[in-house]
Amino acid sequence: MQSVILRKYGEEATVDFHLFEVDGVDFRVDATSATGDITLNRDEAGVETLDADAFVDEGTGYSLVLSAAEMTAKRIHVHIIDQTATKVWLDTGFVVETYGHASAMHIFDLDSATVTLGATGLDAIATTDPAGVASTFAEMVVQTWRYFFKKTTLTATELKTYADDDTAVNTTSTVSDNGTTQTKGTAS
Repeated sequence: MQSVILRKYGEEATVDFHLFEVDGVDFRVDATSATGDITLNRDEAGVETLDADAFVDEGTGYSLVLSAAEMTAKRIHVHIIDQTATKVWLDTGFVVETYGHASAMHIFDLDSATVTLGATGLDAIATTDPAGVASTFAEMVVQTWRYFFKKTTLTATELKTYADDDTAVNTTSTVSDNGTTQTKGTAS
């Protein structure tokens, strides 16, 4: 089973992994890498071979440092394959997916404590109603929320939604009733 690891786009990253003995039962705890043992493929652009001393023995596991340049991809496939004639560990691999950049796999920055929605967020989702009024998705959500959770008044001819102060009118819609069907017009 291949694991997926998240790391920030364009920043040096350390990833941890385990190697298994060739019998697949126990961890391999004394492996050393040689030239050709570790390759990576960034966004399916071709295989790159890392240096001979690419991974570090951490005792029961190993770590691999990927440079800032190597982290400039959406997805980085890392393969760790023993190149010796008699293998001393099972081949393994993992995928690093990046975040926090427009060119990353995941644009959202997981290191940020705040979320700013703008041209790439909910405000970019716009619609135009049949009357030709354009609204962003965020505006539509707010209007729906006001309708259900804020003060509203309904007379025989008008439906009004109010602001937080319960006095300022946010929207007004015409209402009519022909004795069979009640009709609510477009809010303005």
